[in-house]
Amino acid sequence: MKKTVLSVSPPKRHISVVTFSDGTVLELDSDYLLTASIFEGEQMEHSEIENHRAASDFVRARSRALWYLSRSDHSEKALLDKLKRAGFKKETAEKAVCRLKESGLLNDEA
Repeated sequence: MKKTVLSVSPPKRHISVVTFSDGTVLELDSDYLLTASIFEGEQMEHSEIENHRAASDFVRARSRALWYLSRSDHSEKALLDKLKRAGFKKETAEKAVCRLKESGLLNDEA
């Protein structure tokens, strides 16, 4: 069953709120929302909504991880633990840490 986007709130502290016709509320990273192009009146399946949620959570986790690394060096495990303590799901935190490793921004050997 498709849900209709009723409103998209302006960003507040990097988070925008998308409200659907059935009362569902989706909090998305504002930068992600710009690339996702979600507009009022758009209809989405539940699976699409969950895909947006997961993608936005990844963007937020990666951003938080970069912020942690900008303040001090962290091992892969320490960074993963910090992200989980910050409330990110294990899978999302692992994906963010993996992406930072792939890009060379996180290196336990260094």
